[in-house]
Amino acid sequence: MWRRRIFISINFIVVLALAIVDAFIIAKPEYRSQISFLPSPEGSSNALSFMGISIPSLSEGSILNEQVPIVFESHDIKRRIVDRFNLYRFFGITKMKGKFEMVNKLLKKYLMFESKEIGGMTLNKTIGYSITCYHPSADTAKMICEFAFALLDSTMRSISVSRARENRFFVENQLLLHKHELDSIQNNFQTFQLTNKAFVVPDQIKLALKNYADIKSAEVLNELKMKSLQGEFQSDLPAIDELKKNETVYNQKLLQIESDEAPNVLPSLGLSAKLLPQYTNLMRDMGVQEQVILLLSRELETAQIEESKTVSPLVVVDYPYVADYKARPKRLLVLVEFLVMEHFFLLLLFGYQFYYTNVFLKKESVQSFFQKLKSAS
Repeated sequence: MWRRRIFISINFIVVLALAIVDAFIIAKPEYRSQISFLPSPEGSSNALSFMGISIPSLSEGSILNEQVPIVFESHDIKRRIVDRFNLYRFFGITKMKGKFEMVNKLLKKYLMFESKEIGGMTLNKTIGYSITCYHPSADTAKMICEFAFALLDSTMRSISVSRARENRFFVENQLLLHKHELDSIQNNFQTFQLTNKAFVVPDQIKLALKNYADIKSAEVLNELKMKSLQGEFQSDLPAIDELKKNETVYNQKLLQIESDEAPNVLPSLGLSAKLLPQYTNLMRDMGVQEQVILLLSRELETAQIEESKTVSPLVVVDYPYVADYKARPKRLLVLVEFLVMEHFFLLLLFGYQFYYTNVFLKKESVQSFFQKLKSAS
């Protein structure tokens, strides 16, 4: 190295001059513009209660905050940015095949999306986003930043409205279906009531039981009177015959109330045991359908609101501005990198040359190989 000090010194001066030219003349200054915004609030509107149970909304139209970077990285947004600012010409690849893929790769250094999160491990929560743009023109950097955010915002609103519209169609169809089911159950219930004269079965059963109890009480009282008279008089009396007739009537009536299968406003006890489950099931089915219709009606209103919503889900907290000083390149850093890389390759070259002349050529196998070549020639 000492013997090559003059060469190294001259090389250093030349490389330093080239590095200065590259850093201060060739490298174009680039300006930065940035916009910061907050994501849409999560879980703000859409938990509904169904029969005392909290359930998520069916008509939620917004997208998850974790999906915002995916939306921003879509080719549709990138193509519109590239076409709007003619970035093909900016990168000098207007006539190449697959130019969009090439521009898309280069664009990552000029248009960056960053998510800001808090938490750790798997409990991360997104609290904000930022879009950063670089360009040799400060005005263009600001316009690209604003246009990129406008595309992201409009795309998110479009996705939300599209989802809300699909949800509205789904909820409307489900609402219509359940209304038809409720109509069918109500028709069956009406037929059941008219056929069995079962209008309010629990109340009818109460009246039937009261009627049965009254007749049973009269029958017991009649039996007591008859036994009392029979104990006092040995021969048959007209009063005893009358009480026996009443006993027969009471027994027939009690048997009828217990086992009569004919429909009646006061149903028999046997028929009541059959009617009550059917009545309960029909009432339950109607109640469930009414609750479902109520839930779907609320969902339909929510979906209609989501579909007509024009408010941006993103909240800007830091608007872009025209930078008055360049953001990159860092000239001193470019200068140092240029010098370090060149001298690193130079040292590798010197190291290889030293190894070749002082180690490789002095190996016996290499020397014998060269001697064989000389003798053969």
